[in-house]
Amino acid sequence: MEHPQKYVTDRYDFDTYIKPYWSGDFMANESVLFAGEEGRVSLLYTPRNGVSVRSCDLKTEYREGVDYLLSGNTLTRLAGSSMPYFTDEELYPREEVEHSRAGKTTERPWVLFGEGSWIAQHQVFVSYFHEDAWEGIIPEDQSRKLPRTLERLERGEPLKLLFFGDSITTGANSSGKIGFEPFADPWPILVKKGLEKLYPKASIDYVNTAVGGKKTAWGLETLEENLLVYQPNTVILAFGMNDRELTPEEHVAEIKELIERTQAALPAVEIALVATMLPNAETFKFWKEQYTFEDAYGRLLLPSHPELSLVPMTSVHAALLKKKQYRDMTGNNVNHPNDFLARAYAHSILRVMTGKEL
Repeated sequence: MEHPQKYVTDRYDFDTYIKPYWSGDFMANESVLFAGEEGRVSLLYTPRNGVSVRSCDLKTEYREGVDYLLSGNTLTRLAGSSMPYFTDEELYPREEVEHSRAGKTTERPWVLFGEGSWIAQHQVFVSYFHEDAWEGIIPEDQSRKLPRTLERLERGEPLKLLFFGDSITTGANSSGKIGFEPFADPWPILVKKGLEKLYPKASIDYVNTAVGGKKTAWGLETLEENLLVYQPNTVILAFGMNDRELTPEEHVAEIKELIERTQAALPAVEIALVATMLPNAETFKFWKEQYTFEDAYGRLLLPSHPELSLVPMTSVHAALLKKKQYRDMTGNNVNHPNDFLARAYAHSILRVMTGKEL
């Protein structure tokens, strides 16, 4: 078996990124972030025949024995390595906060937050062959629920594909969205390109009306100008992260109203509902009710709307978190994916929509 270094490039490659984590025996550009000068990180699988470790822009190749050591599925950063890392103090800054009930000021740990490319510039990408298999959820083929969509794709008829949601749905923190190397496509674009690759005759009109920071309630308020006016054939609906203060019942009620109003105005529309990724469980502000929403869709929405396809991104992210740290896969360390986790969105949506893999 050849060394994985021969199979990775110094630039973004769509065909590499669109391959699902759960298929094949080659993991390309799995992201990790070291905590501490001699930090250790766990990989999804156990590499065979070594690893290739590159900088976040894919331009710099790090050296085993100089920059890192590999043991099983554990990668250790060596002291003096040129690989980036965060100190514990940087990852968990301390600030003075006032406890109003106690009437005194004490210290509490906070969690590093950074938009733009700041977090990603401290991550490195690891590529390797492996023999062990994916142990997490593989999204169910629900292509039977999108017959008109697939018929249009197969025949090459025009398909208007609309994405509606929050900052995650805009592609926030993907390198291609922010504008830093390797300029990887955000996940909605990966989905579009994936459909075009699976269906060579496809004629897709891509529309993304997602806006950062928005809740499902905003989706209801702006439904006409952000969805109905476009007359889409297929909608990828992905809210939830910012509905953190709602109970699962309240969130589902709003999602249900949004869906039913869309279907009433556009009877032929087909909808894929995406359960949100998880926020960082170490945050006191963002980790609230989001982890309950996917299950609530299954209990409270799908029984009355069996025509909906559900993308279980919450479960996929949870499966990844059993193997890796949150900081390994995030673009801002709080509630956005990086390039690696954005790929999981695309893999999951394509699997649910088509039952096919690239």
